[in-house]
Amino acid sequence: MEFGKKGDAKKAMKLMWKEGITLKQAWKKVKSKDKKTKSKGKKKAMSPKKRKAVANAKKAMKLKWKEGITLKQAWKKVNKFGDSVCPPDYEPNPMWTGTRGQRQCIQICRPGMYRDSVTNRCKKIPVARAAHAPSVRQIPDGMEINPVTGRLRKICLQPNVRNDRGRCIKPRAVPVLQPGYEINPTTGRLRKMCLPGQYRDPVSGRCRKVRDAPDIMGQAVPIVAGVPIMEPLLAEYRAGGGMVDFGRRYNFGSRKCSFGNCHSCR
Repeated sequence: MEFGKKGDAKKAMKLMWKEGITLKQAWKKVKSKDKKTKSKGKKKAMSPKKRKAVANAKKAMKLKWKEGITLKQAWKKVNKFGDSVCPPDYEPNPMWTGTRGQRQCIQICRPGMYRDSVTNRCKKIPVARAAHAPSVRQIPDGMEINPVTGRLRKICLQPNVRNDRGRCIKPRAVPVLQPGYEINPTTGRLRKMCLPGQYRDPVSGRCRKVRDAPDIMGQAVPIVAGVPIMEPLLAEYRAGGGMVDFGRRYNFGSRKCSFGNCHSCR
């Protein structure tokens, strides 16, 4: 066993008696102390990553004093571009400003795509179509193109027909006229015809009886609700020999008329 220097042997012997350990253990302690003292005088070799970080820090400090900007802005400029910043299949973000939420590296656009300068997104490269080759639209079976909207719609199957709204409906059967019936022009349905001596009320559409009363000349006058129209006037007409005094008996001025007294009626 080599003990080395003479002074180291003395130190090991003193440690052995002082700490109560073996001579081998004491010699190891002395040797370890020597290695520590030797390593203090030598510089440790830096890793490539640390060496690059130190170089970038120096560049940032130079940019700060050269351009008159803050150290943070200079550090962003130094680390903005470089092959070592972005991983494979990525590229530096041209719109990166260092704000929170932004990505310094973005994915490279795939073939057939380009990066939009406004949105910074990948878009497809437009392909110009030939003018003489119009696109032919394929129409599936049972469908047709709506001439109004240009979209596809189902074909109406027989005997259905398409109405004004574009829907397929069943055609209405033509009503068969039976004796004593007619077609209502409003609804298009069948209705009973009015019997002789009846008329159709234009308001309710029902058949009502036509009631007659004798006239001056012997003609028929219609009666409504059992009371002949103008029956009071006809009675006075007959009694007065063809004259009716409207002002004396029928006071239009006080009840219905608004043109003063009944002298004007006379």
